[in-house]
Amino acid sequence: MRYPLSEEANMMQQPHLPDTLAGSSQERCLPGSSGMGIGSTIPRPQLPSNFNSSQFNLLSSEPYPSPSQTHHPFNPSQSPSHETSSPRHRLYTHVDGGGGECTGSIAGGGLLVVNIIAGSGLKTTQMLLRDLYCVIETDSVRKARSMIRTSTDYFEWDEVFEMEIEESRFLSILIYQWDARTRHRLCFYGGIDLTSLTQQNLSTSPSREQKETEGPEDECQPLTSPLIARSGMRFEKIALQLEPRGVLYLQMGFLPMIALYMRRNLSAAYDTTLFGVSLDELVYRDRMLASLGVISDSVVPLLIRKCVEEVDRRGTEVVGIYRLSGSVWMKLQVRDLFTRTAEKIAQGLVKRSEKAVRGALAALDLSADAVPDIHAITGELHLQQL
Repeated sequence: MRYPLSEEANMMQQPHLPDTLAGSSQERCLPGSSGMGIGSTIPRPQLPSNFNSSQFNLLSSEPYPSPSQTHHPFNPSQSPSHETSSPRHRLYTHVDGGGGECTGSIAGGGLLVVNIIAGSGLKTTQMLLRDLYCVIETDSVRKARSMIRTSTDYFEWDEVFEMEIEESRFLSILIYQWDARTRHRLCFYGGIDLTSLTQQNLSTSPSREQKETEGPEDECQPLTSPLIARSGMRFEKIALQLEPRGVLYLQMGFLPMIALYMRRNLSAAYDTTLFGVSLDELVYRDRMLASLGVISDSVVPLLIRKCVEEVDRRGTEVVGIYRLSGSVWMKLQVRDLFTRTAEKIAQGLVKRSEKAVRGALAALDLSADAVPDIHAITGELHLQQL
């Protein structure tokens, strides 16, 4: 195993963290991680009351592959332990209006969606309460980081991360103990061989009409971005056995690269106030703002300019500033903030009210107090999300 569980790992500088209560355990945010700062209309997702762990397929943690293993292409016919018919190694995908063939692995790249739900059996005899958070890596490259949860044995995160991957073969989930005085200590490890996760034929995924006739969706369906929600992605429920003990409940879904960048009817996926609007329309609006003397630059759209300015202020020293993924919930908070601001600006432009427009722009707060997770801001700069 690549990560010795007895060693301490220096993850980051130890900051002062504000305490907030959420759910059944204490919830706190790391610097640059998802927090609650924006007054949004989007509620934080909560686990359903009828959450049933028996619906999850038990999966043993895989050891991190040696360098000699990672350079050989995966061949399902030579590895009987990774049969594609095994229910514990299936990963479903579905693309709106699309079709295609089933591929044997996700090594070709695309969007990997991981919903870290909760961890059980994480108790220690050394202390009653402790602070734990999760780090997600693909092929040793850090991709995402959860919030801190404070509890004893059962830790509830319920965070979703959408991560672009290229030729990735291995997923690692590392659970660290946060400590303000010492280095963060690695407590639990879970590994999943991505090459063993195969896609079911697209034709077997339910269509939109079937979903409507079948009734409401599964209550455990994770919160995703609008494009992913529209893609009809299906998730594999996994109960991952951790090392040295414990179980992590998570859901995984995958969207191939060709489907990720497929042109779609954006008007059906977005509220067309801002996201999904053509670039020409956004530039026209900014020219109207410039005519009122509110902004000086009418070439770069307001959303991109505001995000880049905030990244320049506090993100240039963050390692992996455009590589790490913010939680979907926090990115939706930022999206909602921009949408509400765009609506107020549009109302001000109709009335030709410079005061109303300036007030709307002043309320667009992307500071660390409002958006603790800088990666939630950089996540909105991905062109396929705009």
